[in-house]
Amino acid sequence: ALEKADLIIWLDVSVIIKLYRFIKRIAHEGINGPGNLYGRGKLVVGLKYKEWDRSRARYRDLLSLFKNKVTTVKSKEDLKSLLNRFLRMS
Repeated sequence: ALEKADLIIWLDVSVIIKLYRFIKRIAHEGINGPGNLYGRGKLVVGLKYKEWDRSRARYRDLLSLFKNKVTTVKSKEDLKSLLNRFLRMS
């Protein structure tokens, strides 16, 4: 699928943002509130064992084969820039 893609968008969100969103979600929903418990557990385990570093490295290696197609979005500014680029194209 990546070979056929015209553009690959990588949402490379930092661990700090993930952790902030995680804490914000728990505060909003409550400790026993509804939500994705599997995802919460996975995030906690990932933080403990630095899984995010290994995941980022795997994605970076995979996408390195398609450097000319990859656009990395790390922030709201990156996203706005990408959306503006799409708007100018249409």
